[in-house]
Amino acid sequence: MLKKIPALLALILFFQIASAQSLDTLFKSKEDLLLDLSKQREVNSLEFQFFLPDSILSQEWINSSDLNLQAVNGGFLTKTFDDWSKYDSLQSVFPQANSIFLLYGEPTNYEGVISYLNTLYATGDFLPVSLQEESNESLILAAVKSIYEPYDTLSSWLVFDWKLIWVLVILSLFLILALGLILALVIFKARRNQREELRKAYDKDIIDPLTSILFTQSLDELKEMKPEELKEIFPAQLFPKPLFKEVLIERIIGLNKKMKGEFKGKLKELYKKLDLIKITEKNLKSKKWSYVTTGLVQVNEMDLSELLPEVKKHTNSKNFHVRSSAGATLLNLSQEADLSFLKNQDYPLSDWQQMNYLRIIKYVHPTKKLKIRELFQSPNESVRIFAIKLVAFLGRFDLIEQIKILVPSAQNREKIEILQTYLTLGAHMEVEFINANITSEDEDVQKMAIKVAGHIGDETSEKILFQLLEQTSDRGIRLLILESLKELNEVAFESYIQEHSNPENLQMREQLLDPLLQNV
Repeated sequence: MLKKIPALLALILFFQIASAQSLDTLFKSKEDLLLDLSKQREVNSLEFQFFLPDSILSQEWINSSDLNLQAVNGGFLTKTFDDWSKYDSLQSVFPQANSIFLLYGEPTNYEGVISYLNTLYATGDFLPVSLQEESNESLILAAVKSIYEPYDTLSSWLVFDWKLIWVLVILSLFLILALGLILALVIFKARRNQREELRKAYDKDIIDPLTSILFTQSLDELKEMKPEELKEIFPAQLFPKPLFKEVLIERIIGLNKKMKGEFKGKLKELYKKLDLIKITEKNLKSKKWSYVTTGLVQVNEMDLSELLPEVKKHTNSKNFHVRSSAGATLLNLSQEADLSFLKNQDYPLSDWQQMNYLRIIKYVHPTKKLKIRELFQSPNESVRIFAIKLVAFLGRFDLIEQIKILVPSAQNREKIEILQTYLTLGAHMEVEFINANITSEDEDVQKMAIKVAGHIGDETSEKILFQLLEQTSDRGIRLLILESLKELNEVAFESYIQEHSNPENLQMREQLLDPLLQNV
C-alpha cells in the first residue's frame, strides 16, 4: 500500500501544475484554438457559424435547406452549430468562409473565447485535448508502476483500524441499549398487567368477608373480637401479601366514603384491628411524596388521630400536595382547630389552599376552638391575609384590634383585604384607615377604599371623595367615586351633578341610576 503513495503524489502534483497553466500559452493563435475545439464534442454555451460572401455562393447553395442561410449585408450567415467536431468538414466545404464565434448566442472575438475558456478551465468544466492526452498517459504510467496487492494483505489493516473498531463498538452498545430498553418495557408492561389482574382477583376475595363483617357483626361485637379472629375471615394465604392489604385498604376507604352511621365506625375499627394502621404509618414516613399523600388521605378518612404528630411533620413540606393534605388533615382531626402550623410556613398559601381550609374551618369551627391570633404574627404575608379573611368569614369582631396592630406595617394586598373585612363587618370606627387609603398611590388599594367609603364612610370621606373627583380625569375612578358618593350622600351627589352638568357626568349619572347598568 505504501508503494502506491509516490505515484499518487506525482499524479496530484501534475494536476496542480496543469491547473495553474493558462490557456494563453496553449493556444497561441486562432488556428490553434480552432484545431483543439474541433476535437471537442461540445463546449458549454460556445457555438460557431460561417459568413459566406456572395461571390462564392451558387444559387444551389443558397436554396439549400441544410445550411438555413440568412441573408445579411454583403453575404449570407449559416445557422449556428454547437458540435465542434463538424467544424473541419464544414470549413472544407467553404474554404473561403469566415468562422464566427458565438458565446451565449452573441458574436465574440478570439480574446473573448480565450477568457471564457479560462473561466471554464478554472472551474473544471473544460479541459483542452492536449492536456487530456497527457493526463491519460500519466494515469496509465501510474497504474503500470503500482504493484498488485491481493485483498488478503489489506485484511490486517481493516482489523487494526481503531477508528472503525470504535464506531463498531459504539453502534453495538447502542444496539444493546435499545434491546435492553425494549426488553425492560415488555417486562414492565407484563408486570403491570399481572398486578392489575391480581388486584381484580384480590378485590373479589375481599368483598364477601368484608360484607359479612359489616352486616353480621355489631360495632360492640367487632370491638370485642381479637385481631386474629378477624384475620381468619380473610384468605390466610393472601392476607400477608402487601398487595392484598393495599386493595383491602382501598376497599375499606371507598366504603367509608359511601357509608353512614354505625357502618363508618365498623370500618374504622376494622382498619385498626387488622393492623392496617402500620401501613399508613409506613406511608407517612416514605420519601416519595405520592406515598405520603396516600398516607395522609388514609389518616383523614379513618380518623387516625394517633398519627397526627407524624402528619404535622409534613405541614411545611416543599411539595404542594403533601403540605396541603397535611394541613387539611390537621384541621379535620385535631381536638382544637390548631392553625399554628401555618404561622411558620415558608411557602405562600395558594387561593386553592385558602378555599380548602376555609371550607374545613366552616365545618369544624362550631365545635372546635380556633387559634387565629397567632397567624397575625406570621412572617408569611399570605398567612396574614388568610387570617384577615378568617376574621371576616367567621364574623370575629373581637379580632378587629389584632387587625389594627397589623395596619402600620401592612402591604398593599393586606390593605385590600383589611378594607374588605371592614366592609363585611361594617367597622365604622375604622373610617380613619379608610380615608387614608382613598388617596393611596396603589390603584387597587385606592379603588377598594373608595368602594368601602361609600358604605361606611363619614363626612370626611365625602370631602376627600369630592376633592379626588376634581383632581382625576380617569373615567373608571370618577364613576367609582360618584357611585360611592351616591351611596354615602345622595343629596350631595345630585347637587354635584347639577353644578357640573357636562355630558360625561350626566351619562355616568344615568348609568348609576339605571338598574340594568349599575354593575357595568
